[in-house]
Order: sequence, then C-alpha cells, then structure tokens
Amino acid sequence: MRRQLTALGGLLLAAMLGVGCSSGEAPAAVEGASIERTTTSSAPSASTTEGTVELLPPSHITRDEIEATAADWEGQQYDFGIIRRVSQTDGRWRLTFDREQIRDAHGVRDGPTLAMEPVLIGDPPGVRIVNTSPKLRTFAVRPEVEILRLAPSWTCENNLASWVPLSIDQLAATPDLGGGQDALTFDSAGQVVRIRLSRGC
Repeated sequence: MRRQLTALGGLLLAAMLGVGCSSGEAPAAVEGASIERTTTSSAPSASTTEGTVELLPPSHITRDEIEATAADWEGQQYDFGIIRRVSQTDGRWRLTFDREQIRDAHGVRDGPTLAMEPVLIGDPPGVRIVNTSPKLRTFAVRPEVEILRLAPSWTCENNLASWVPLSIDQLAATPDLGGGQDALTFDSAGQVVRIRLSRGC
C-alpha cells in the first residue's frame, strides 16, 4: 500500500511540473494518503517530515480585506487555494479567493506557476500546503461555470474518487462546501470556467 501511495504522489508532482493540458483531459490527482495535519501558529521550518500537509493559520498574515476586482487575474490558467465567498452583483458572479502555495521537493508553486490543474485528493506524501498570500483575490466567474465537488462519501481508505456536480447557486449558498484544496481553471479572458472542490484526509 505504501508503494502505491508513493507512486500516486509522484504522479501529482510530475503533472504539476509538466505541460498544461486542455480542459478535456483528466487532471492529475493523488488519492488516499493518510497523514497528520497541524495548525501550529509558528512559521514552518525548511525541513519537514515526508507526508506532512501543514495548513498555516491565517492569523499571522496581514490580509487586505478591501474588495478587489476581477483584475486580480494575472494571466494564469490555474490557481489553488480556498474559496472564501461567492457572490453576484448586477448579474455577474465573482468569487473571493485565498491563494495557497504547494510545496514539495521540487520547490513552491502557486497560481502563476502551475502547469496543470492542481487537483490534490487526500494528503499526498511529501507535499505541504502553505499560505503566504498577503491578500484575498477576486475573480470573475463565467455563469455556466463547471463546479465539481469531491464526493462526501470519499475517504482516504477508499482510493476511488468520484465528483459530484454543483450549481453556482449551491456554492454561493454554502461556500465552505470545499475542503481547503480548491482548484480554479480560467479561460483566456480571465473568467473562472471550472471549480474543483477537493479536501485532505
């Protein structure tokens, strides 16, 4: 089993370092690794134990709570983090996003440096999720956005992941449907066209 999980973790790392794929291709995913989470308020050390995903608390970061605009899009095709809010103004949908960084043996990646859709399922070995973002970002959402949520029945012991479709209204009513491992996909105009809500173990 440990060999299987390690191999799956390697697939994730290779996928995010590779060439981006079209929206029709299946995303790279890592499933079923069971690890320990920590919420200590101290800054993360440079060396970590393999298999630790560390979600840093936001209290130590000074965040800009002023509403941004969709201009927060930086030309990236993908982003990774936590959806904090989904709202509609003058018939246009937008979401407030807390960007996170994915750290592993190959370095640190976030929105502008992601080559493929960052789908993290479970807690892949050797990968840490950190948050060094100084502000929240706001992105425009296409009205027909595709929203997929990791099935509530999924567990780390059940390696077969399935996705449940949601509407934008459902997400807006309950923005915490995700598990803190949310992936965004953008079109060439900077609108979010796919939201994938994943979670750790």
